[in-house]
Amino acid sequence: MVEDDGDGMPAGLRETGHGLANMRTRAERHGGTLSVVSATPVTDVLEVGGNVQLGGTAKIEVTGPAGQVVRVYAALDDAFLTVKSMGLFLDTASLSFLLQGSIPATGKLQVTLNVPNDPVLADLDVFFQVVRLQAGGGFTLGNSDCKTIQP
Repeated sequence: MVEDDGDGMPAGLRETGHGLANMRTRAERHGGTLSVVSATPVTDVLEVGGNVQLGGTAKIEVTGPAGQVVRVYAALDDAFLTVKSMGLFLDTASLSFLLQGSIPATGKLQVTLNVPNDPVLADLDVFFQVVRLQAGGGFTLGNSDCKTIQP
């Protein structure tokens, strides 16, 4: 049984830009409702933070089980495509491989990237998504995040 913390969402459920709260808001806007029947904990979570501005840094963090190999991809637009019954939230025309790493024993892979001090990048939205590689081949798509490069 999943407990509700008072807002109609399961207690402790991590919300992201493409999470259940966003879906519920969209459903309510269109006169419908969204009821959570079950929830599966997310093991690998991508977060992009830091001083994401011209000349600053972007801090990429992926949490998950130690030893999990993950890749992070970036794109200049979002989209929604179904890949092997999973959601790809990145535009394939601008899709680029950004990094690959193994989650350390601490459970959090952290990579800091420098943002070039180039005015053409100001106000640019950059979309990110994590991909979990499976031993023996295959992959699963994880959550996405978006950051706007500030001037």
